[in-house]
Amino acid sequence: MKPPSTTRSPSSNAKCCSVKVAALNGLYATSIYGIVQMARHIVSLNIDDPLSSNRADPDLVERIARLEQKAKVRRNYSFATKYCSFHRPDVYPIYDSLVVEILNGLLKQGEAFDTFEPGEIWNGDYGVYCRSVAGFRQHFGLDEFSIRDIDKYLWMVAKERRAVST
Repeated sequence: MKPPSTTRSPSSNAKCCSVKVAALNGLYATSIYGIVQMARHIVSLNIDDPLSSNRADPDLVERIARLEQKAKVRRNYSFATKYCSFHRPDVYPIYDSLVVEILNGLLKQGEAFDTFEPGEIWNGDYGVYCRSVAGFRQHFGLDEFSIRDIDKYLWMVAKERRAVST
């Protein structure tokens, strides 16, 4: 039996997928300019089985992110993490520039929830980002909170800090 969060409409139906892409794009302002093209791309990837896994799949995020339009490949990384998180908020943390600001700030303040090898960056490797979010969760003793709860918390802290600084 699949966890309840995976029972959302499948990504194998172009109409359902188009609605999800449009909704996520509108909600998160992810700059997807070809809603239908992105939906067809996602359907072509047959992602329902990989999404049902209990582990985040960085390759899946990357495959969703890379969309070829007009002979150019555009990497919709943030959107791809949001799409996966929509289906599996318990597994896929959302990559967001506001959250990255908070995590970077904490690291600069000496909160050692993660260490990096040369060349590792959050927007270049979703596996690294997932590791950092998991490290943040463990470092601060937040294991009782879901990945989605931590996403929301970090995003809200970032929004509050931006509001105070303006």
